[in-house]
Amino acid sequence: MEKVDIAIAGGGPAGLTLAKNLAEAGVSFVLLEDHKDFFQKPCGEGLCRVAHGVNMIELHGSKAGFENEIESCTIYINQEPLKTLEWSGYTLDKQAFEKDMYRQAVKSGGDMRLGQKIEAFEKTADGILIKPQGIKCKCLVGCDGTFSKARGFFGQKIEGMVFAVAAYEQKKGKDTDLKLYLGKGIVDRGYAWRFPKKSTYNVGVGSTMKEAVMPSYERLFKAKGPRGAFIPYGLPCKTYFDSGILIGDAAGQADSLTGGGIDYSMIASKLAAGVLIKLAKSGKPFSEENLREYEKLWRKAIYKPIRNDYILGKLLLASGIYKHELLVRKLSGVLDVAGNAFKKL
Repeated sequence: MEKVDIAIAGGGPAGLTLAKNLAEAGVSFVLLEDHKDFFQKPCGEGLCRVAHGVNMIELHGSKAGFENEIESCTIYINQEPLKTLEWSGYTLDKQAFEKDMYRQAVKSGGDMRLGQKIEAFEKTADGILIKPQGIKCKCLVGCDGTFSKARGFFGQKIEGMVFAVAAYEQKKGKDTDLKLYLGKGIVDRGYAWRFPKKSTYNVGVGSTMKEAVMPSYERLFKAKGPRGAFIPYGLPCKTYFDSGILIGDAAGQADSLTGGGIDYSMIASKLAAGVLIKLAKSGKPFSEENLREYEKLWRKAIYKPIRNDYILGKLLLASGIYKHELLVRKLSGVLDVAGNAFKKL
């Protein structure tokens, strides 16, 4: 049986950010990722230049994958522009973005294992056994996404999910404006997007009503073969336990209004790394009491915007206000708040 101090389940932005920081600090770990390649969860690929006070290029560690600089965000009611907001950020080549974090972790000595599907976890007297790999760890870090096995193992649930699909359309000329589409002519309880990348547009539709997504997508966009994904909806669950923590989508650290979560997961991972590094180097146990510090840190850093957008999402999504264009037009103050939330994509 293989024994390690820290095992990371999942190799998306959350797991890769954690792995990179642990490796650079010289803390041993193993990362186990189901797939053999990157960018397995489709999304809009938008990221702020500075998110919640954190420079995202600096957090990532390089400019790899930061594909197109964005200067504005325009909100449409159906196909009519309603408001344009300043927005400083990027659209990503998310596969290159993730692959480079993997490269950085490996370069610093990280044990990164792709194509390792985890089936189950088992609590033992001195840690957690990962099956079928036969790896026993002192601390399990669940970064395994919306359908997290680690979250279930730790007895936690999320409120619900949003379903989204995305694909690529060809782009001609320079474009630095994110476009977001609301209204009954778009999709019920959700929105559509068109985000300019280097030579393509990332286009897609997301909604709390799964059955509404594909009909809307097929009506709005011509790109074939969109990929779909589920995104956590609701407030984050408890994230610290005896011998483990949860990060990113596994913890529900996502924006219920926009579906965005790359920034939240990376910031939470950086904070988690600091706690785990301190415990690993001091020899202190990965106990629930010691791991509580991680939850204190991420709640201070990112809980308020997650909570605020969840409340706003309840108003705009669950109440069906998106279906009533005249009401949306009149709620200019609410729209400004909503626009600021969309700016964090």
